[in-house]
Amino acid sequence: MPKEPHEPNGNPPVTVEPSPDNPQNPLNISGLLEDLYGEDYPELDFNYTLSVSGKSKTIDLPGDRQIITSPGGEATFTNLDTGETVTVNITGSFHTTENEDEVTEWVSTGRSLLLDPEAGFVLVSGRFTWTDSGGVITETLSGHGQITPVIDLLL
Repeated sequence: MPKEPHEPNGNPPVTVEPSPDNPQNPLNISGLLEDLYGEDYPELDFNYTLSVSGKSKTIDLPGDRQIITSPGGEATFTNLDTGETVTVNITGSFHTTENEDEVTEWVSTGRSLLLDPEAGFVLVSGRFTWTDSGGVITETLSGHGQITPVIDLLL
């Protein structure tokens, strides 16, 4: 199910997953983009939505672990003022492990959209990790691969 993006305020990076119930349910991300980039990018003075489509599945594994897959996942950003769109594939997987201290270790492999307090709202391709405890980041995004700020896709 899609997760509402939120500001980079110490909360875990947001993973945007396709919704099998309503895959075309757009999220208005204009406020998020303005908060992240508005001062530096006055050309963001328009509304954007994000629609995610494709399948996703969460697979529970032994040892408080999960794999979240999204084969065929796509994210479409739409400029509501011009109608222009940018579509990217987000077919990556997430692997989670929760330890006895309730710290969740996340691993993203492949292509995914993430929101991180330091990296911002990004499209990643590769292997990236982060941890959270009780919904608060304890280690920010790190890893190997390509990180593309979403703003670079839209301008």
